[in-house]
Amino acid sequence: MSDGIVLNGYVFVEATSRIQDLLNDGNPFMPFVDDTETVHLLNKTAIVRVVPYD
Repeated sequence: MSDGIVLNGYVFVEATSRIQDLLNDGNPFMPFVDDTETVHLLNKTAIVRVVPYD
């Protein structure tokens, strides 16, 4: 995140979409589920980098 916080968890996208599609659509927020299964709404302008789990 832009404030230096690192979040670990999951983002759900439609089967026919890519993460880029979610990040670039018109919605200012996106749902994010952290490792404790808490749902957060992230402001997309605060996201600096997305790294997939291996």
